[in-house]
Amino acid sequence: MNPKTLAITVVVVVAGLILYSIATAPSTDDKLVLPPANSAADLPPKPEVKATGKQPKAVTEETSFDFGKQAQYATGKHVFKIYNKGEAPLELTQGESSCKCTIGNLSAKVVEPGGEVEVELEWTPEGISTVGSSDKFNQYAVIYTNDPETREIEFRVTGFVFSLFEIVPAQQWDVGSMTLSETKTVKGRISSLMEPFKINEITTTHESITAEARELTPEELKEFEVKNGFEVAVTVAPGFNYGEFGEFLELQTDYKGGTEVKVRVEGKIKGPFTFLNTSREKGVKWGANIWTLDMGTFSAAEGRTVDMKVIAKELDQLPEGEEFKILDAKSDLEFLKVNIRDMEQSEDKANFTMQFEYVAGSPPILKTLGKPVKVTIETNHPEAKMFEILVLFSAN
Repeated sequence: MNPKTLAITVVVVVAGLILYSIATAPSTDDKLVLPPANSAADLPPKPEVKATGKQPKAVTEETSFDFGKQAQYATGKHVFKIYNKGEAPLELTQGESSCKCTIGNLSAKVVEPGGEVEVELEWTPEGISTVGSSDKFNQYAVIYTNDPETREIEFRVTGFVFSLFEIVPAQQWDVGSMTLSETKTVKGRISSLMEPFKINEITTTHESITAEARELTPEELKEFEVKNGFEVAVTVAPGFNYGEFGEFLELQTDYKGGTEVKVRVEGKIKGPFTFLNTSREKGVKWGANIWTLDMGTFSAAEGRTVDMKVIAKELDQLPEGEEFKILDAKSDLEFLKVNIRDMEQSEDKANFTMQFEYVAGSPPILKTLGKPVKVTIETNHPEAKMFEILVLFSAN
């Protein structure tokens, strides 16, 4: 190796759009290695600039590189160069960096006049760029010098990262609307744009969701123009409450030692009820998307009562001659009472009031979506035998 040539290796690993770095080579007399830094305090000091006399001159051909498009998890490299066109030795140290790099056990390196240094950046992105956006992989590393006219040089790498896997449908797999007692299946496809892979295991974030994978046939691979892939059948069984749900399908593959692919599974449980907020109290809201009643903020000493008008439909599903009934309504918080009153019925629907009462004088308490009060309702309706309403409030 030319003694005037110095190699600096920066290794970059991306998680999402956050960059981390790892060292990939041992330190030698002519190579600068950049292992992870814990903080800015780990960085070596900047080289000192001489007040008088001959000076170095740091010159670069380029300081940025756009790699265009790159597959997720694929490794890319690019070499930058710094030339010393001055008359004195050029001293270099690693500065701040978005990958939090530092120089391991070395405080400075020297490039003689006429010499050059190679700065090699290596990256392995795990995150992907948003489809249709201008978001780019964009990271940098700074080298400090003792050139009084160029105290620091910033090298930057940019580009778009596309998914190694093609997922169809792309955004989420929607099972649509279903009833409390219904089971539905939706199918999707996961295939490879680069290299073959296997699915080792499939897990989900909800016990009512299961999935099975089938390897694509040679005819399907040709049709979809992919290396290999799987059709995945996702089944949603009873177990969700009324309203919208969103969970994840987690597929463990054998790619790169175990790459996980996540797919969001969405749907909506519909029922024979319509809830209308008839309360005039400030801050009271009904969330139909997840069947949540927010009773607002109030004094625990004074308490609060909220009335909800409820319309029960599809009564033709009841046995002939049987009227719609609320069999039980109970709260898991002893001082939040639930009462059913003013029941009126016709052939096809029933109207009634569901009253939620926070008993005056009860202890102050805060109930949020993370820890709500759960109200369980049991009825004789075939499509609403049991369901929950989440109740939130701040009783001060």
